[in-house]
Amino acid sequence: MRKNDFKKILLLVIIFFVFDANLGMAEGLVDYSAENKVKVCRDVTCTNPPPEIIYFENGGDSPLIVNVEKGLSGKAWGGELGWVTFNPPYGGVFFADINTGLLKGTAWSETSGAINFSVTGQKVTIDPKTGEWNGYAFASGPYGGWIKFDCKEDSCLKTTPYLETKKENKLEKKNTDVAEEKIEPIKTKIKKEKINLNIIPFKDSFINLFEGTKIAINISTNLFYKSFINLFDGTKLAINTSKDLFCNSFGNLFEGTKIYINITYSLMTNAFSNLNNLIVREMNKINGSTFITSYNNTITFSQKMTRTKNIAIENFTNIIGGLNTDSYNQFYSYLKNSRSLLLSKVEGLFN
Repeated sequence: MRKNDFKKILLLVIIFFVFDANLGMAEGLVDYSAENKVKVCRDVTCTNPPPEIIYFENGGDSPLIVNVEKGLSGKAWGGELGWVTFNPPYGGVFFADINTGLLKGTAWSETSGAINFSVTGQKVTIDPKTGEWNGYAFASGPYGGWIKFDCKEDSCLKTTPYLETKKENKLEKKNTDVAEEKIEPIKTKIKKEKINLNIIPFKDSFINLFEGTKIAINISTNLFYKSFINLFDGTKLAINTSKDLFCNSFGNLFEGTKIYINITYSLMTNAFSNLNNLIVREMNKINGSTFITSYNNTITFSQKMTRTKNIAIENFTNIIGGLNTDSYNQFYSYLKNSRSLLLSKVEGLFN
């Protein structure tokens, strides 16, 4: 590339930025020398309950901007009001009169909804020379009230004057090869109108892209929000339905179990009663004389044993003498104990 061609391109870039800097009207920004906060009054005295405060220095990544052509844009933080947006998708705050600074339209609070800058009988103005705000807007919703714009007491909002005189853009000469060498005039004339025609669509495209993106985000947010609500309601309904089914099933199970237990208890009671009656009947079938006969046989056997004992004692006495009577009695006692042990063993076989 030739040196002269490079200089021509550099000159075109400089002219482009000079013209771009002078397009449109000046914009007003938050004046950080002021309080930059306003009150939201809930009563006439603006003291009871304590007023909410909107802080205009806290705009996050969207600070408040005042533009005479496009109106207001950006955000401010309002505590209970949440983020206050001055250029919402459906609404916005604009100039009704540039010369007096009279505003119109609606901003939007994320918790309380619309903030009206066109209340009947009230007005909000921005002084075009000082940038001081005055008047009343009204915020609806649960955390709303009269938004008091003034610079009295401990609240004030100022933005830089939006009609201030523009500063001339002058190129400083620097000690460079371009500055030292005389730049030859460009043969092809570049008209400012032509540059404007190229720049304005470029700017408008960015604005439309931004607005379109913002609308898409809001629509997506609403769809997500509604979907989440529907999901929550559906889940709640499902839980309630399942709870009812579970409770009813448990109730039916309990009742069924109770009925089953009652029936089983009755059946068992009847079965035991029938068994008892059967045993009684069977016992009654036994001939009572059998027991009497056995008893009588036992008595007879005892009598025989007694006679045998007496005979044995007599015989032992006759043979050995009375001195061995104790030995016999010990032997008899041993036989008696052995008999009792034998009977208990036999009896245990039947138990």
